[in-house]
Amino acid sequence: MERRELRQGIGAGAKGMDVSHRNGWVWGLFLLLLSSLVLAALSGEAASPGDPCSGLVENGCFDRDLEGWEVGGELPVSIAEVSPDPPCDVSPAVRLGIPVPQEEQPKSSAWISQTITIPLQMQSPLLTFCYDIFTNDILHWSSFHVQLCGDPGGCIEILRDGCEFEPGDTIELGWRRFAYNLTPYRGHVITLRFESRNEWDGAWGIWTFVDGIRILEGHPIHLPIVLRNAKFLTPTPTFTPTMKPTPTPT
Repeated sequence: MERRELRQGIGAGAKGMDVSHRNGWVWGLFLLLLSSLVLAALSGEAASPGDPCSGLVENGCFDRDLEGWEVGGELPVSIAEVSPDPPCDVSPAVRLGIPVPQEEQPKSSAWISQTITIPLQMQSPLLTFCYDIFTNDILHWSSFHVQLCGDPGGCIEILRDGCEFEPGDTIELGWRRFAYNLTPYRGHVITLRFESRNEWDGAWGIWTFVDGIRILEGHPIHLPIVLRNAKFLTPTPTFTPTMKPTPTPT
């Protein structure tokens, strides 16, 4: 009788240990799954944070005036309502410079810049923006520049654009979209600078609208296409201005 009771007690204890082991395993699996979900959420938040319109760029769609941007230069920087064509369907935009007649202007510029941290969690961070140039002059005298500073690479000019011929009057070049792969800058801090510039005294003037400056998770970009206008900055310009005729009044 004592042996039977002892065996029953041992059996009940073993059964209890089995149930406890199974409950512990289920609870551990639950905690592991919960931890994975939390980490995924945190990674997603870090990879796609910030502005709902422009991602890592603060106020890249300029809905809040110039909040988040450093502004400089001799020429005015302002916000203007525009009606860009798709895929640049965003308004308002920032205007770098001011409309001027086709006559000699002093060497001058208008620029905005912002410093941004690119999270390591982003797999393929992609910078995109749209711009529309109004110019009275040829590219070497008046142009639009975009500069990127950060490690690796130091400061590089990722875009320089303007009119490739001498216009007879003010010309609008139309909305253009630009994309640049920021994958090499994951885990680093970068500074973006957008500048509309009269390169020399005597330039005839330029002003540029910029909008939809975004850094979002993207896809790898074919670098030869993206870097077609890129060059490393040099201390002094290599172009030497020559005398050009004074525009004939009409």
